[in-house]
Amino acid sequence: MHYEKNAVTCPHCDHEYTADEMNECQTDLWALAPREETADLECPVCDKTFFVKGSYRPQYTTAFAEEEL
Repeated sequence: MHYEKNAVTCPHCDHEYTADEMNECQTDLWALAPREETADLECPVCDKTFFVKGSYRPQYTTAFAEEEL
């Protein structure tokens, strides 16, 4: 689990999303943080699913399961 990081980070492989990956994602990850929303994503590196929650700062918390957020 990664708490309040400045970029979305996969909890499986620690891959930190680049700006291009943030832009290419079907979910608007830039808006996710200030809206304080939650989404499930598939890591572009390890292909495993994880959950991300935004916070207003904007920062991101990621976890293996939604209940951990």
